[in-house]
Amino acid sequence: MKRAIHFIIVASALCASTLTQSADVAVLNGDITLTISTAAAGQAPDAVVDETGQLEWSTFGESSVKKITVQTGLASPRYSLRVEAFGVSGGDGTATGDVPLSTVPTNLIEDIPTDVPVLDPGTCTLRYTASAAAGNGTGADSHTITFTIVDQ
Repeated sequence: MKRAIHFIIVASALCASTLTQSADVAVLNGDITLTISTAAAGQAPDAVVDETGQLEWSTFGESSVKKITVQTGLASPRYSLRVEAFGVSGGDGTATGDVPLSTVPTNLIEDIPTDVPVLDPGTCTLRYTASAAAGNGTGADSHTITFTIVDQ
């Protein structure tokens, strides 16, 4: 039995922006598909991990500390999907750890300072982990994942 988890990744910046202020978040290496393979009868299959995604952000001239949240657009997923930001560039924020994806925005990176320049953006690698329980059966989930930079 195979289970496929496909996700499309989008980024958005929800903050006031003027000519002197700008906060932005961008996803590099976009769409990813994870396939969970067959397991022994009654056993949960091994989780599948992908670390090819990257995120970058800037907060040039912003007046308040920012955070990046993450959420999925899929309200009732069959399989579990988690994301973790790791390798956050020095001084550009603090990763919150492994985050289960849901339709509720969850903090992924906090304490992003006010002057991360566009020419030297904050960066991290994204680790996605997909897993299934033995009783989930075969099928596919299709997530649209949104990263948003907002005031903390």
